Amino acid sequence: MGPQGHIDILGSHVATGPEWKGITDHYLITAQYRVALPSTKSPVLATPPPTRPELDRSDPRILNDFTDIMRRYIECHPPTTNTLESANSYLFKLERDTVKIVRRINRRYGKNKKRSDYKDGWSPHYAAMKIHMQTLFYIRRHLLQQKKYHRWHTDDDVFTGISNLVQQWLARTDALGVPSPVLHDLRMVTGRGPEYWKTLSSRPRIQYNNNKIS
Repeated sequence: MGPQGHIDILGSHVATGPEWKGITDHYLITAQYRVALPSTKSPVLATPPPTRPELDRSDPRILNDFTDIMRRYIECHPPTTNTLESANSYLFKLERDTVKIVRRINRRYGKNKKRSDYKDGWSPHYAAMKIHMQTLFYIRRHLLQQKKYHRWHTDDDVFTGISNLVQQWLARTDALGVPSPVLHDLRMVTGRGPEYWKTLSSRPRIQYNNNKIS
């Protein structure tokens, strides 16, 4: 079979084997194609979108400032568009001005950090529970000297090590920006949260740790 336009048919096959008998009265036809390369290059956006900074939504001062500034912005630049082209232009300008506003607010509050690596669909609830489980794993590995973790030999080693891990646990979950009541519940997912581990009076039992991990 020869080429047809910009599509080359490399080969085809009609299935006439006995395995199809009694299943269908149609023949299965398969073919392989080759498509020519595009004649034009991929379009390039004339003005690439700016890198989006991160707004600290856990700080009520920042949220109030952002809300107030955006309200004044909309009042000064109302969306009075009536065509698709003008709507696109308005959204294009709004996108860039919003980035500038967030950067200005971040500079005011000393929040000049890059946007986080969290992707769309990221769940802070899942992240908090993952950090919780990781802390239990780290405690277990130190107690059993697994995965090249050094063993905690004395009670002082155990209590100091657990205290350090709990501090990391708290710091990592605080950075998620989850409201405090919800964050408290997530930290208690196994029934024993940071306070329990910080106030231990004896070595934790490996079996308890295993049960909570599983």
